[in-house]
Amino acid sequence: SLPGPEAFVPPPECPVFEPSWEEFSDPLGFIGRIRPLAEKTGICKISKAGWVHTRKKGGKQEED
Repeated sequence: SLPGPEAFVPPPECPVFEPSWEEFSDPLGFIGRIRPLAEKTGICKISKAGWVHTRKKGGKQEED
């Protein structure tokens, strides 16, 4: 039988990094610096500060 919803343990929050252009001028160096933090959760997000991801859906642009 499947466990009930009370057995669900949510995963930890994913760390989000928003490096400046200067910090990301050496991407491998930046990743090496954040690696100890990212390894704690197994995943991280690296995003440019203020950047908005858009994608096309049905020929129209949409924001995520």
